[in-house]
Amino acid sequence: MGTSIFTVNTKAYPDTDPAWLQEACGILPMWVAQYDMMSRMGAYDGSLVDYMTEAYGFGDLFEFKGVVDPDTQEYQSQYEDDEPLAPYGQVTMHDGKVALFYPYAITALPTANGYYVTRMD
Repeated sequence: MGTSIFTVNTKAYPDTDPAWLQEACGILPMWVAQYDMMSRMGAYDGSLVDYMTEAYGFGDLFEFKGVVDPDTQEYQSQYEDDEPLAPYGQVTMHDGKVALFYPYAITALPTANGYYVTRMD
């Protein structure tokens, strides 16, 4: 893959306007795409989590517990009463890694060991 690709999840949200799903993801997909382009060009050598922390500008990102299901991409929080969340959208980066954007501004950033899940609103 040569470039970042942003897609919305109309499969999980078939009755939702795709433009609304895109809007719900805010500017976060753009930041992931910028990171992907800059790291690919050698202009940024930090991690995606570092880049997003800098772009966000509100200090360190708090890491949520819970997991992203590798098959469904649903996020399941550490609290058993919470329903799994399907992503609103995703950015597939040039290396095939996928950043995911969920309801409630929950964001899953790919790392070497899985995902760093945080909230960015």
